[in-house]
Amino acid sequence: MAGRRPHYVFSVALLILAFIREVNKFKPFGKPVLLKLLNLSRYFLSPSLKEFTLKEIHEQCFCFEAVELLEACYKHNTRYFFKEVFQRLAERSLSTLTINEVERIRISTYIGLVMVRERITEHIHCIVTVPPPVKHHSNCTDIVSCEFDFKAVWWNVMGRLLLDAHYSMFWIPEDAVKEFEKSSFGRMGRGCVMTMMDFIRLKQFGLDVVRERISATANDIASHITEIDGGDESEDL
Repeated sequence: MAGRRPHYVFSVALLILAFIREVNKFKPFGKPVLLKLLNLSRYFLSPSLKEFTLKEIHEQCFCFEAVELLEACYKHNTRYFFKEVFQRLAERSLSTLTINEVERIRISTYIGLVMVRERITEHIHCIVTVPPPVKHHSNCTDIVSCEFDFKAVWWNVMGRLLLDAHYSMFWIPEDAVKEFEKSSFGRMGRGCVMTMMDFIRLKQFGLDVVRERISATANDIASHITEIDGGDESEDL
């Protein structure tokens, strides 16, 4: 392997970046520029330029496709934003991924996503099929009818909101509860309805448990990415 590129090249690159910043009045760099800088950091084996660029990309994370960022993690040997991008991808339908995109994010990542999605689906099914225990208000006069009607509404309305293949509200419990609250609850008293809404908002469908599981899977996959300062100098720009 040849020696490192001359340091003056990186110094010139920093001067150019400073000039662009001044001209653009501190506007963020665009996606094409950042991707080019990341390639430059690899070509010149410059950890400083790589760190600078990764921070810039992280600040504009949602301007990039999740697949694009995961591919960059593997190509440039970094775990910098792997976990949060993996979570973004885990929250969308995997049927939208093309074969080319699966190859770009590596098969190990795709298998991890499939496993996580399967667990998430099981979790949602459990939520829908097993309604939360009814918390009755002090003025409830018919506990049996109250519970019966709540379960009926839960299975029909919440089931539709969470199991919708095109737009599941599982990831946005606040919106799901708002929609659920618009339902007709039959013989349930208003006090019991409001008590249950507060209870559901508090539990948030166990989202914290799901996100912990996604995070653990992402960490396990990312642990196989060897973080290095440089890269293959022969890479074409």
